[in-house]
Amino acid sequence: MSQPDVRIVVIDRETGTAEQIGAWLGPGCAVERAEPAVADLIARRPDLILLEDEPDQALPLCAALVASPALDGVPIVILLAAGASVEAEVAALQAGAGDVLRRPLVPELLRLRLGERLRLRRRFVAEKSARSRVAGVKAVILALVQTGLRPMPLQAQLDAILDAIARLPWLESEGRGGIFLTDESGELVLSAAGGFNLKPGIQCSDLAIGHCACARAARDGVPVFVSRVPGVCSIARSSGESGLYCLPLRAVERTLGVLAVLIRPGHHPEPEEAAFMSELATTVATLISRRLMQSVLEMRRYEIQAAQSDVIRLLGRAAESRDTDTGLHTVRVAHFARCIGERLGLPPDSCEVLFQAAPMHDIGKIGIPDAILKSPRRLEPAEFEVMKSHTLIGEAMLKGDTPLIVAARSVAGSHHEKWDGTGYPRGLAGEVIPLFARICAVADVFDALGQARPYKPEWKMEDVLSYLRQQSGIQFDPAVLAAFFHALPEILRFRTLYGDEALRQHAPLHLLPVASPREVAFPWLDRYTLGIPTIDEHHRYLLDLMNMLHDAVTRSGQIVDVAQALKALESYTAVHFREEERLMVAAGYDGLEAHLAEHRGFSADLARTWNNLRDNPLFSGWHTLKFLSDWLINHIQDSDACAAKAIRAASV
Repeated sequence: MSQPDVRIVVIDRETGTAEQIGAWLGPGCAVERAEPAVADLIARRPDLILLEDEPDQALPLCAALVASPALDGVPIVILLAAGASVEAEVAALQAGAGDVLRRPLVPELLRLRLGERLRLRRRFVAEKSARSRVAGVKAVILALVQTGLRPMPLQAQLDAILDAIARLPWLESEGRGGIFLTDESGELVLSAAGGFNLKPGIQCSDLAIGHCACARAARDGVPVFVSRVPGVCSIARSSGESGLYCLPLRAVERTLGVLAVLIRPGHHPEPEEAAFMSELATTVATLISRRLMQSVLEMRRYEIQAAQSDVIRLLGRAAESRDTDTGLHTVRVAHFARCIGERLGLPPDSCEVLFQAAPMHDIGKIGIPDAILKSPRRLEPAEFEVMKSHTLIGEAMLKGDTPLIVAARSVAGSHHEKWDGTGYPRGLAGEVIPLFARICAVADVFDALGQARPYKPEWKMEDVLSYLRQQSGIQFDPAVLAAFFHALPEILRFRTLYGDEALRQHAPLHLLPVASPREVAFPWLDRYTLGIPTIDEHHRYLLDLMNMLHDAVTRSGQIVDVAQALKALESYTAVHFREEERLMVAAGYDGLEAHLAEHRGFSADLARTWNNLRDNPLFSGWHTLKFLSDWLINHIQDSDACAAKAIRAASV
């Protein structure tokens, strides 16, 4: 049964008035009698109120009704007695009545007078709705713009966009939707989902077919509305009779992605709605385009910093190669230093600068003569004075005022200073010694004592740790040393991972239990175990790096975090592949060439991934993550498992 178009409430003395008016107005009007109570009238949500003239009640009630915000714009008509005076009519109008009628009621006049009031009512409602719609649109657009002004991860920004849209009541959104971004392969990838039990990273499976609403919106560049979504869009197949808006997100003739919003069943778009959805699409596309440009600039800055860091690492390794046969001392010291910095509570950006600067601690050894630097015996006092000058040489080499150069200069010049003031080159003491230098001093001595040198044997781990404890407050900053021991599980792990010939099958593992991380995307599973402790530990670390990349893509959303995670993965796989290949060569593994080809292929794919990240930094993270995780896990379970079997057999 259809609902009446108009609801009229009558408050009168005669019980038959409401029924009589209802008969005159016809089935399109619902006319009902009510008690003279404001709360009761508000609950009935009338379109018009007809009051019987009771001077002591009608006029005060009329004034109260007019003053009620809930009845704003509802016309009130007062019914006067047949002989009512002009003064009574004026009083009714002054009380707020929109019109007056006199008894006896005339059907034609009643219909005309009430019809005019109702037309004015409809116009008022339409204008109020339009104002509300405009205000709502402005509020949403303002909320969207504010998401672009506040620093936040991409994921949080996309979630905020969906939340803002869901607050528009006239749009009849279900509060569910998703934002797809186009990756480097042209696929729409779910990057944010509101109200769905879906994880970002899912591809729009219908895009290749080209018949889904998202694909049509992306292809044609115009908003698409479908009244029912089953079988139309992969994100909403389970949503029953819901409608769906798909808005193309375009910038400079480029499709950035699609915004999909689920709409309640039975929704009929109004003309103004289409204009708003186009404006909404433009606003969201502008925000994402701005984010893309920022990410491109951040990526360029990161590449410049990374290139500078690479040069520093190469210089550090060049200096190290003159002193020892190993190429991994500086790498280990960098990791140890960052672990200590993190335990001291340094900010992440400071820990990253420390990590990049630490390899430069011995850069000044480039200027030390070979006869002294490579002496197989203890140095004479005069020779040691020359050796000590490597701190000043390194300090002089590192000219510049960038944060990295400043940090590297302080490390190179002061990492041999001692807490009690007996160090060199300046005899600095306590906190006058730069913090990064105090950290690198502990990291450097820990690693050096644990490695064999021409002039000394390798120390046992318990002896190294005992010496460090003895030097607290003498050679080393007690707080830094406490942070070192707090970070010892991670430090020992890095010592194993980046040890010289780390993948020797029977190399001892000086490992302490590492605290279990929170729930991760790529947990270590028993089926990954290959039975060679060092290889298994390397693979665990590779999965840790994958989890770090996953966090950067899903939680941080900052391109620099993604780039740093990818850089760490790239650097470590190079070390891992090299040492793994040494093991296979030593075992005479007949599948070596095929394994090498897989390693080379991975390195080439990783280089392409860097290019994608450089050109399309916002959208390539999910694709990169999927490719890397699939490759590494399959490689561990297949190729590495075969190699490990041969290596174990050869060692028997």
